[in-house]
Amino acid sequence: MIAVLFEVTLREGCRDEYHALGQSVRQALSQQPGFLGGSSYRSAQNENVELSINYWADEAAAAQWRNHAEHRIRQNIGRKQLFRSYRVTVLQPIRTYTETQRDEAPDDSNQYFCPGK
Repeated sequence: MIAVLFEVTLREGCRDEYHALGQSVRQALSQQPGFLGGSSYRSAQNENVELSINYWADEAAAAQWRNHAEHRIRQNIGRKQLFRSYRVTVLQPIRTYTETQRDEAPDDSNQYFCPGK
């Protein structure tokens, strides 16, 4: 699995257009092979800063989406009209665990939260 973080600073007054643009590709994204899910957030300090996190089965699946024709068209619109700046960060998890699935949790964390195991 990989995570792709997309942080964007929008030009003043472009937030509604940016959200409409995102909504127009959400259907294609949800049907993209290897797409595992995602979320978006707006900064509490600056309403023009947003972060989207998408999870992909692997880098090949993310690359297929990056090069999807409809997505490329929306990227171009964003770059030319909506974005003041943006940053893309691609990550691979070091470990993943939950409160019940603890196999990858650090030993010290398991000792604290799961004594006797």
